Amino acid sequence: MKLDPAHPWNLGLVRACSARIGDNRRPVAPIMKPKAGSNPYWNLGSHPEVVERLWDTLGARLREECRAVIYGAPGLVDPASGAVLALAYGTAYVIRIPNRRMEAAVQAGFTAEQRWSDGTYTNIAHLFGQGWMFGRWLPQEVDWIAEAIRDVRQDER
Repeated sequence: MKLDPAHPWNLGLVRACSARIGDNRRPVAPIMKPKAGSNPYWNLGSHPEVVERLWDTLGARLREECRAVIYGAPGLVDPASGAVLALAYGTAYVIRIPNRRMEAAVQAGFTAEQRWSDGTYTNIAHLFGQGWMFGRWLPQEVDWIAEAIRDVRQDER
């Protein structure tokens, strides 16, 4: 499993997440495999339903193992290219939408903006780059993630 910090899809994400500090006050590793004994559904700073959505719903329907802990957060990464496909973001999650699906995503209510219960605001496209949107728990997300894997691998040929 690898994370390519120079991959165009990862540039903003790496810049935004690389300063995260772990429990031991040290920078968090860029990528790790989920540790079975550490109860990652509860101990990685994201709502357990978000982790379940990413790993058990979206990730389980992909052809390859894509589950990873990316800068301390549960996510999905293409194992061949190292491109991040989805990432837990507290009580929400973000996914990389293929360019040709962007219009359909907007029509389905996907947005790059999130207003949190404490009144703060996040624009994930400003942080991570164009193509990133907050997930909506909709069935087409798994197809879009699979499409993103095909796209990223085709671009590398």
